[in-house]
Amino acid sequence: MKRIVCVSFLLALLACVLTFAVSAAEINYRIETVDEGAGTYKVVATIRNPGGLFATFKSGVTFDNSIIVPVSAKTGSDANIADGTVKTPIKITTYYDPDIEEDTEITHSPTSPSWSVSGTRATLGIETYTLKTIDATDVMAFEMYFRYADGKTYTDLKSDSFVIDYIFYADRNTGKEAYNDKDSSLNTLFVSNDVVPEAPAKLTIPVTAGDVIYFQDGTSAVAETTGDYEIPADDGYVTVNTGYDSQKVYLVESGVVSEQTDLRDGVLGTNASAIRNDRVASGIRFKSSFLTVLKSSVKEYGYLVTVDSDYNALPADYELNMALVDSRKAKKGVAYSEADGIDISNGTEAERIVVTMVTTGVPLTKEAVQTNIVARPYYVLENGAVIYGEPATRQVIEVALAIKKEGGAAYNENKAYIDKIISLVSEEELEVIIPLGPLF
Repeated sequence: MKRIVCVSFLLALLACVLTFAVSAAEINYRIETVDEGAGTYKVVATIRNPGGLFATFKSGVTFDNSIIVPVSAKTGSDANIADGTVKTPIKITTYYDPDIEEDTEITHSPTSPSWSVSGTRATLGIETYTLKTIDATDVMAFEMYFRYADGKTYTDLKSDSFVIDYIFYADRNTGKEAYNDKDSSLNTLFVSNDVVPEAPAKLTIPVTAGDVIYFQDGTSAVAETTGDYEIPADDGYVTVNTGYDSQKVYLVESGVVSEQTDLRDGVLGTNASAIRNDRVASGIRFKSSFLTVLKSSVKEYGYLVTVDSDYNALPADYELNMALVDSRKAKKGVAYSEADGIDISNGTEAERIVVTMVTTGVPLTKEAVQTNIVARPYYVLENGAVIYGEPATRQVIEVALAIKKEGGAAYNENKAYIDKIISLVSEEELEVIIPLGPLF
Protein backbone atom coordinates (compact mmCIF):
# COMPACT_ATOMS: atom_id res chain seq x y z
CA MET A 1 0.00 0.00 0.00
CA LYS A 2 2.81 2.32 0.88
CA ARG A 3 4.53 1.49 -2.38
CA ILE A 4 1.46 2.49 -4.41
CA VAL A 5 1.20 5.77 -2.54
CA CYS A 6 4.88 6.43 -3.23
CA VAL A 7 4.50 5.70 -6.94
CA SER A 8 1.45 7.97 -7.11
CA PHE A 9 3.39 10.69 -5.36
CA LEU A 10 6.29 10.36 -7.79
CA LEU A 11 3.95 10.48 -10.77
CA ALA A 12 2.25 13.54 -9.38
CA LEU A 13 5.62 15.17 -8.75
CA LEU A 14 6.75 14.34 -12.29
CA ALA A 15 3.53 15.83 -13.69
CA CYS A 16 4.18 19.02 -11.72
CA VAL A 17 7.74 19.20 -13.03
CA LEU A 18 6.56 18.71 -16.63
CA THR A 19 3.82 21.31 -16.17
CA PHE A 20 6.36 23.77 -14.83
CA ALA A 21 8.71 23.09 -17.74
CA VAL A 22 5.97 23.78 -20.27
CA SER A 23 4.80 26.93 -18.47
CA ALA A 24 8.38 28.19 -18.30
CA ALA A 25 8.82 28.04 -22.09
CA GLU A 26 8.98 31.59 -23.45
CA ILE A 27 10.22 33.80 -26.24
CA ASN A 28 11.34 37.29 -25.33
CA TYR A 29 11.72 40.22 -27.75
CA ARG A 30 13.92 43.04 -26.46
CA ILE A 31 16.31 45.81 -27.59
CA GLU A 32 20.06 45.65 -27.03
CA THR A 33 22.68 48.29 -27.78
CA VAL A 34 25.24 47.33 -30.44
CA ASP A 35 27.23 50.57 -30.69
CA GLU A 36 25.72 53.58 -28.96
CA GLY A 37 28.30 55.90 -30.50
CA ALA A 38 27.41 54.72 -34.01
CA GLY A 39 23.72 54.67 -33.13
CA THR A 40 23.16 50.97 -33.88
CA TYR A 41 20.91 48.67 -31.91
CA LYS A 42 19.24 45.31 -32.39
CA VAL A 43 15.95 43.62 -31.62
CA VAL A 44 16.78 40.22 -30.12
CA ALA A 45 14.29 37.35 -29.88
CA THR A 46 15.43 34.59 -27.51
CA ILE A 47 13.72 31.26 -26.86
CA ARG A 48 14.13 29.93 -23.34
CA ASN A 49 12.63 26.47 -22.89
CA PRO A 50 14.57 24.50 -20.24
CA GLY A 51 14.50 20.81 -21.12
CA GLY A 52 12.99 21.51 -24.53
CA LEU A 53 14.29 20.35 -27.90
CA PHE A 54 14.05 22.95 -30.67
CA ALA A 55 12.41 21.75 -33.89
CA THR A 56 10.85 24.53 -35.97
CA PHE A 57 10.08 28.21 -35.50
CA LYS A 58 8.26 30.93 -37.41
CA SER A 59 7.52 34.51 -36.42
CA GLY A 60 6.13 37.67 -37.95
CA VAL A 61 6.48 41.18 -36.58
CA THR A 62 5.24 44.56 -37.78
CA PHE A 63 7.01 47.76 -36.80
CA ASP A 64 6.99 51.48 -37.47
CA ASN A 65 9.89 52.15 -39.83
CA SER A 66 9.56 55.90 -39.26
CA ILE A 67 11.10 55.11 -35.85
CA ILE A 68 12.93 51.80 -36.34
CA VAL A 69 15.13 51.78 -39.46
CA PRO A 70 16.69 48.36 -40.30
CA VAL A 71 20.44 48.52 -41.02
CA SER A 72 23.20 46.14 -42.07
CA ALA A 73 24.53 44.06 -39.18
CA LYS A 74 28.07 44.57 -40.48
CA THR A 75 28.23 48.09 -41.93
CA GLY A 76 25.37 49.86 -40.14
CA SER A 77 24.11 51.32 -43.44
CA ASP A 78 20.36 51.46 -44.11
CA ALA A 79 18.95 48.22 -45.52
CA ASN A 80 16.70 48.29 -48.57
CA ILE A 81 13.99 46.12 -47.03
CA ALA A 82 11.52 47.20 -49.71
CA ASP A 83 13.23 44.67 -52.01
CA GLY A 84 11.39 41.86 -50.19
CA THR A 85 14.18 39.45 -49.14
CA VAL A 86 17.11 41.26 -47.55
CA LYS A 87 19.37 39.40 -45.13
CA THR A 88 21.79 42.17 -44.10
CA PRO A 89 19.79 43.38 -41.05
CA ILE A 90 19.19 39.82 -39.82
CA LYS A 91 21.08 37.19 -37.88
CA ILE A 92 19.11 33.97 -38.04
CA THR A 93 18.58 31.37 -35.31
CA THR A 94 21.74 30.23 -33.55
CA TYR A 95 22.52 27.85 -30.70
CA TYR A 96 25.62 26.84 -28.80
CA ASP A 97 27.11 23.66 -30.30
CA PRO A 98 29.27 21.93 -27.67
CA ASP A 99 30.95 19.76 -30.35
CA ILE A 100 32.61 22.78 -31.94
CA GLU A 101 32.36 24.96 -28.83
CA GLU A 102 30.80 27.93 -30.60
CA ASP A 103 27.46 29.32 -31.75
CA THR A 104 26.16 27.88 -34.98
CA GLU A 105 23.25 28.72 -37.26
CA ILE A 106 20.12 26.65 -37.71
CA THR A 107 18.79 26.02 -41.21
CA HIS A 108 16.32 28.62 -42.43
CA SER A 109 13.85 28.88 -45.27
CA PRO A 110 15.22 30.26 -48.57
CA THR A 111 12.46 32.90 -48.47
CA SER A 112 13.40 33.99 -44.95
CA PRO A 113 13.67 36.74 -43.99
CA SER A 114 10.78 38.24 -45.92
CA TRP A 115 9.88 41.93 -45.84
CA SER A 116 6.91 44.01 -46.93
CA VAL A 117 6.51 47.76 -46.55
CA SER A 118 3.36 49.85 -46.63
CA GLY A 119 3.76 53.50 -45.73
CA THR A 120 5.45 53.63 -42.33
CA ARG A 121 4.56 50.01 -41.50
CA ALA A 122 7.11 47.28 -42.24
CA THR A 123 6.52 43.56 -41.71
CA LEU A 124 9.26 40.98 -41.19
CA GLY A 125 8.82 37.21 -41.48
CA ILE A 126 11.37 34.69 -40.11
CA GLU A 127 11.26 30.90 -40.57
CA THR A 128 13.86 28.36 -39.31
CA TYR A 129 14.06 24.61 -38.70
CA THR A 130 16.59 21.91 -37.81
CA LEU A 131 16.96 18.16 -38.14
CA LYS A 132 19.44 18.02 -35.27
CA THR A 133 18.64 17.58 -31.61
CA ILE A 134 19.10 21.06 -30.15
CA ASP A 135 18.76 22.03 -26.51
CA ALA A 136 16.17 24.82 -26.36
CA THR A 137 17.26 26.11 -22.97
CA ASP A 138 18.61 29.30 -24.58
CA VAL A 139 18.27 29.72 -28.36
CA MET A 140 18.68 33.03 -30.17
CA ALA A 141 15.69 32.94 -32.52
CA PHE A 142 16.79 35.98 -34.54
CA GLU A 143 18.30 39.44 -34.34
CA MET A 144 17.27 42.49 -36.37
CA TYR A 145 19.79 45.34 -36.48
CA PHE A 146 18.47 48.90 -36.70
CA ARG A 147 18.99 52.56 -35.93
CA TYR A 148 16.48 55.09 -34.66
CA ALA A 149 15.16 57.46 -37.32
CA ASP A 150 16.48 61.02 -37.16
CA GLY A 151 15.13 62.80 -34.11
CA LYS A 152 13.69 59.60 -32.63
CA THR A 153 14.69 57.70 -29.49
CA TYR A 154 13.55 54.75 -27.42
CA THR A 155 10.98 56.98 -25.72
CA ASP A 156 9.15 57.41 -29.05
CA LEU A 157 8.21 53.72 -29.13
CA LYS A 158 4.54 53.14 -28.34
CA SER A 159 2.37 50.03 -28.11
CA ASP A 160 1.89 49.89 -31.90
CA SER A 161 5.53 50.64 -32.78
CA PHE A 162 6.56 46.98 -32.61
CA VAL A 163 3.83 44.35 -32.80
CA ILE A 164 4.38 40.57 -32.66
CA ASP A 165 1.88 39.29 -35.22
CA TYR A 166 2.31 35.55 -34.64
CA ILE A 167 4.55 32.82 -33.25
CA PHE A 168 4.62 29.20 -34.45
CA TYR A 169 6.94 26.92 -32.52
CA ALA A 170 7.31 23.15 -32.34
CA ASP A 171 9.29 21.24 -29.73
CA ARG A 172 10.25 17.60 -30.17
CA ASN A 173 9.35 16.89 -26.56
CA THR A 174 5.71 17.61 -27.42
CA GLY A 175 5.79 15.01 -30.19
CA LYS A 176 5.68 17.66 -32.91
CA GLU A 177 8.49 18.42 -35.30
CA ALA A 178 6.57 21.04 -37.27
CA TYR A 179 4.26 23.86 -36.34
CA ASN A 180 0.76 24.31 -37.64
CA ASP A 181 0.74 27.73 -39.25
CA LYS A 182 -3.03 27.64 -39.48
CA ASP A 183 -3.51 27.82 -35.72
CA SER A 184 -1.32 30.09 -33.63
CA SER A 185 -2.96 28.68 -30.49
CA LEU A 186 -0.70 25.63 -30.90
CA ASN A 187 2.29 27.79 -30.00
CA THR A 188 3.85 26.49 -26.78
CA LEU A 189 5.85 29.62 -25.99
CA PHE A 190 4.81 32.41 -23.67
CA VAL A 191 5.48 35.65 -25.58
CA SER A 192 6.91 38.76 -23.91
CA ASN A 193 7.42 41.99 -25.86
CA ASP A 194 9.99 44.17 -24.10
CA VAL A 195 10.81 46.16 -27.25
CA VAL A 196 8.05 48.63 -26.41
CA PRO A 197 8.37 50.45 -23.07
CA GLU A 198 5.80 49.37 -20.54
CA ALA A 199 2.89 51.77 -20.55
CA PRO A 200 3.01 53.93 -17.42
CA ALA A 201 0.26 53.41 -14.89
CA LYS A 202 -2.60 55.86 -15.20
CA LEU A 203 -2.40 58.71 -12.73
CA THR A 204 -5.67 60.02 -11.31
CA ILE A 205 -6.92 62.57 -8.80
CA PRO A 206 -10.37 62.77 -7.17
CA VAL A 207 -12.63 65.51 -8.54
CA THR A 208 -16.21 66.69 -8.30
CA ALA A 209 -18.23 67.55 -11.39
CA GLY A 210 -17.60 71.18 -12.25
CA ASP A 211 -14.14 71.35 -10.69
CA VAL A 212 -11.54 73.20 -12.76
CA ILE A 213 -8.22 71.35 -13.13
CA TYR A 214 -5.16 73.47 -13.86
CA PHE A 215 -2.04 71.77 -15.20
CA GLN A 216 1.55 72.88 -14.87
CA ASP A 217 1.80 73.60 -18.61
CA GLY A 218 -0.79 76.38 -18.25
CA THR A 219 -3.77 74.53 -19.70
CA SER A 220 -6.97 73.65 -17.87
CA ALA A 221 -9.98 71.38 -18.04
CA VAL A 222 -13.37 71.09 -16.35
CA ALA A 223 -14.39 67.83 -14.67
CA GLU A 224 -17.56 66.57 -16.32
CA THR A 225 -18.27 63.87 -13.73
CA THR A 226 -17.47 63.12 -10.11
CA GLY A 227 -14.78 60.48 -9.55
CA ASP A 228 -11.20 59.82 -10.60
CA TYR A 229 -9.77 62.17 -13.25
CA GLU A 230 -6.77 61.01 -15.29
CA ILE A 231 -3.88 63.47 -15.39
CA PRO A 232 -0.63 63.55 -17.40
CA ALA A 233 2.38 61.75 -15.97
CA ASP A 234 4.59 64.82 -16.45
CA ASP A 235 6.29 65.96 -13.25
CA GLY A 236 4.80 69.12 -11.80
CA TYR A 237 1.82 70.49 -9.88
CA VAL A 238 -1.86 70.00 -10.66
CA THR A 239 -4.36 72.32 -9.00
CA VAL A 240 -8.06 71.59 -8.53
CA ASN A 241 -10.29 74.58 -7.82
CA THR A 242 -13.91 74.19 -6.77
CA GLY A 243 -15.14 77.66 -7.57
CA TYR A 244 -13.46 80.36 -5.51
CA ASP A 245 -13.69 78.73 -2.10
CA SER A 246 -11.88 75.39 -2.28
CA GLN A 247 -8.50 74.39 -3.66
CA LYS A 248 -6.39 71.23 -3.65
CA VAL A 249 -2.85 70.94 -4.96
CA TYR A 250 -1.23 67.70 -6.15
CA LEU A 251 2.42 67.03 -6.92
CA VAL A 252 3.29 64.56 -9.70
CA GLU A 253 6.81 63.25 -9.26
CA SER A 254 8.34 60.17 -10.92
CA GLY A 255 4.94 58.66 -11.64
CA VAL A 256 3.57 59.19 -8.11
CA VAL A 257 0.76 61.59 -7.19
CA SER A 258 0.64 63.09 -3.71
CA GLU A 259 -1.71 65.73 -2.34
CA GLN A 260 0.12 68.70 -0.85
CA THR A 261 -2.01 69.10 2.25
CA ASP A 262 0.02 72.10 3.45
CA LEU A 263 -1.09 73.95 0.31
CA ARG A 264 -4.77 73.05 0.53
CA ASP A 265 -6.92 76.17 0.08
CA GLY A 266 -3.67 78.13 -0.25
CA VAL A 267 -5.26 80.87 -2.34
CA LEU A 268 -8.99 81.58 -2.53
CA GLY A 269 -10.84 84.18 -4.56
CA THR A 270 -14.23 85.76 -4.13
CA ASN A 271 -17.29 86.48 -6.19
CA ALA A 272 -17.52 89.92 -4.61
CA SER A 273 -16.13 93.01 -6.29
CA ALA A 274 -16.36 96.71 -5.57
CA ILE A 275 -15.46 100.13 -6.94
CA ARG A 276 -12.83 102.39 -5.42
CA ASN A 277 -12.60 106.09 -6.22
CA ASP A 278 -10.29 108.33 -4.22
CA ARG A 279 -7.07 110.31 -4.54
CA VAL A 280 -5.01 107.09 -4.67
CA ALA A 281 -6.88 104.92 -7.16
CA SER A 282 -10.09 104.62 -9.13
CA GLY A 283 -11.28 101.31 -10.57
CA ILE A 284 -12.65 97.84 -9.77
CA ARG A 285 -11.49 96.16 -6.57
CA PHE A 286 -10.95 92.38 -6.42
CA LYS A 287 -10.46 90.42 -3.20
CA SER A 288 -8.64 87.16 -2.37
CA SER A 289 -7.15 85.50 0.70
CA PHE A 290 -3.99 83.48 1.28
CA LEU A 291 -3.10 81.04 4.05
CA THR A 292 -0.97 82.85 6.61
CA VAL A 293 1.42 79.89 6.82
CA LEU A 294 2.22 80.28 3.11
CA LYS A 295 4.69 83.00 4.02
CA SER A 296 7.08 80.36 5.27
CA SER A 297 6.92 78.25 2.09
CA VAL A 298 6.41 80.70 -0.79
CA LYS A 299 8.53 83.48 -2.17
CA GLU A 300 5.77 85.59 -3.68
CA TYR A 301 2.03 86.04 -4.00
CA GLY A 302 -0.27 88.56 -5.58
CA TYR A 303 -2.57 89.14 -8.53
CA LEU A 304 -2.52 88.86 -12.31
CA VAL A 305 -4.90 90.92 -14.40
CA THR A 306 -5.70 91.24 -18.10
CA VAL A 307 -8.19 93.04 -20.34
CA ASP A 308 -10.22 91.17 -22.93
CA SER A 309 -10.19 94.05 -25.40
CA ASP A 310 -9.74 94.20 -29.16
CA TYR A 311 -6.52 96.14 -28.60
CA ASN A 312 -5.09 93.48 -26.28
CA ALA A 313 -6.09 90.74 -28.77
CA LEU A 314 -6.07 87.77 -26.42
CA PRO A 315 -6.16 84.27 -27.95
CA ALA A 316 -9.58 82.63 -27.83
CA ASP A 317 -8.37 79.86 -25.51
CA TYR A 318 -6.00 81.92 -23.36
CA GLU A 319 -5.19 81.16 -19.72
CA LEU A 320 -4.38 84.06 -17.40
CA ASN A 321 -0.96 82.97 -16.15
CA MET A 322 2.66 84.09 -15.94
CA ALA A 323 3.20 83.27 -19.62
CA LEU A 324 0.55 85.88 -20.49
CA VAL A 325 2.40 88.40 -18.33
CA ASP A 326 5.67 87.55 -20.09
CA SER A 327 3.98 88.18 -23.44
CA ARG A 328 2.89 91.63 -22.15
CA LYS A 329 -0.80 90.84 -22.49
CA ALA A 330 -1.33 90.82 -18.72
CA LYS A 331 0.06 92.62 -15.68
CA LYS A 332 1.23 91.38 -12.30
CA GLY A 333 0.77 93.01 -8.91
CA VAL A 334 2.89 91.63 -6.05
CA ALA A 335 1.37 91.65 -2.55
CA TYR A 336 4.14 89.69 -0.84
CA SER A 337 7.79 89.17 -1.74
CA GLU A 338 10.34 88.38 0.93
CA ALA A 339 13.22 89.13 -1.47
CA ASP A 340 11.90 92.60 -2.35
CA GLY A 341 10.58 93.44 1.13
CA ILE A 342 6.95 93.73 -0.07
CA ASP A 343 4.14 92.79 2.31
CA ILE A 344 0.76 94.35 1.51
CA SER A 345 -2.47 93.11 3.07
CA ASN A 346 -5.94 94.35 3.89
CA GLY A 347 -6.20 92.59 7.25
CA THR A 348 -6.67 88.99 8.29
CA GLU A 349 -9.62 86.61 8.54
CA ALA A 350 -9.05 83.59 10.80
CA GLU A 351 -5.77 82.10 9.55
CA ARG A 352 -5.87 83.90 6.21
CA ILE A 353 -4.32 87.10 4.92
CA VAL A 354 -6.73 89.23 2.90
CA VAL A 355 -5.36 90.84 -0.26
CA THR A 356 -7.32 93.32 -2.35
CA MET A 357 -6.31 94.64 -5.74
CA VAL A 358 -7.65 97.64 -7.64
CA THR A 359 -7.38 97.84 -11.41
CA THR A 360 -6.88 101.44 -12.51
CA GLY A 361 -6.53 103.29 -15.75
CA VAL A 362 -9.86 102.16 -17.21
CA PRO A 363 -10.95 104.90 -19.64
CA LEU A 364 -14.40 106.30 -18.90
CA THR A 365 -15.77 105.41 -22.32
CA LYS A 366 -18.80 103.38 -23.28
CA GLU A 367 -16.62 100.67 -24.82
CA ALA A 368 -14.13 100.48 -21.96
CA VAL A 369 -16.66 100.13 -19.14
CA GLN A 370 -18.28 97.21 -21.01
CA THR A 371 -14.96 95.37 -21.54
CA ASN A 372 -14.12 92.24 -19.50
CA ILE A 373 -11.40 92.67 -16.90
CA VAL A 374 -10.02 89.33 -15.64
CA ALA A 375 -8.15 89.03 -12.34
CA ARG A 376 -6.50 85.97 -10.82
CA PRO A 377 -4.61 85.43 -7.54
CA TYR A 378 -1.41 83.37 -7.50
CA TYR A 379 1.52 82.34 -5.37
CA VAL A 380 5.01 81.14 -6.25
CA LEU A 381 6.63 78.25 -4.38
CA GLU A 382 10.30 78.34 -3.41
CA ASN A 383 11.08 75.97 -6.33
CA GLY A 384 9.49 78.40 -8.80
CA ALA A 385 6.25 76.49 -9.39
CA VAL A 386 3.18 78.76 -9.64
CA ILE A 387 -0.17 77.86 -8.08
CA TYR A 388 -3.19 79.81 -9.29
CA GLY A 389 -6.55 80.61 -7.78
CA GLU A 390 -9.74 80.87 -9.80
CA PRO A 391 -9.94 83.83 -12.20
CA ALA A 392 -12.77 86.34 -11.80
CA THR A 393 -14.19 88.27 -14.76
CA ARG A 394 -15.91 91.62 -14.29
CA GLN A 395 -17.00 94.70 -16.28
CA VAL A 396 -16.90 98.18 -14.74
CA ILE A 397 -20.51 98.80 -15.77
CA GLU A 398 -21.58 95.46 -14.25
CA VAL A 399 -20.05 96.33 -10.89
CA ALA A 400 -21.37 99.89 -10.94
CA LEU A 401 -24.94 98.75 -11.61
CA ALA A 402 -24.77 96.11 -8.86
CA ILE A 403 -23.54 98.66 -6.32
CA LYS A 404 -26.22 101.18 -7.26
CA LYS A 405 -28.92 98.52 -7.03
CA GLU A 406 -27.75 97.49 -3.55
CA GLY A 407 -27.49 101.11 -2.40
CA GLY A 408 -26.17 101.92 1.05
CA ALA A 409 -22.75 103.27 1.93
CA ALA A 410 -20.97 101.52 -0.94
CA TYR A 411 -23.06 103.53 -3.41
CA ASN A 412 -23.36 106.78 -1.46
CA GLU A 413 -19.61 107.11 -0.92
CA ASN A 414 -18.88 106.81 -4.65
CA LYS A 415 -22.20 108.07 -6.05
CA ALA A 416 -20.83 110.63 -8.50
CA TYR A 417 -18.24 108.24 -9.94
CA ILE A 418 -20.70 105.33 -10.23
CA ASP A 419 -23.42 107.47 -11.81
CA LYS A 420 -20.89 108.80 -14.32
CA ILE A 421 -20.00 105.22 -15.34
CA ILE A 422 -23.64 104.24 -15.68
CA SER A 423 -24.42 107.37 -17.70
CA LEU A 424 -22.00 106.18 -20.39
CA VAL A 425 -24.36 103.30 -21.20
CA SER A 426 -28.08 104.05 -21.55
CA GLU A 427 -30.59 101.86 -19.76
CA GLU A 428 -31.99 100.73 -23.13
CA GLU A 429 -28.64 99.31 -24.14
CA LEU A 430 -28.44 97.29 -20.94
CA GLU A 431 -31.71 95.46 -21.55
CA VAL A 432 -33.27 93.46 -24.38
CA ILE A 433 -36.05 95.56 -25.92
CA ILE A 434 -38.98 93.65 -27.49
CA PRO A 435 -41.79 95.88 -28.89
CA LEU A 436 -45.18 94.19 -28.43
CA GLY A 437 -47.25 96.78 -30.35
CA PRO A 438 -47.76 94.68 -33.50
CA LEU A 439 -49.27 91.89 -31.40
CA PHE A 440 -52.17 94.03 -30.13
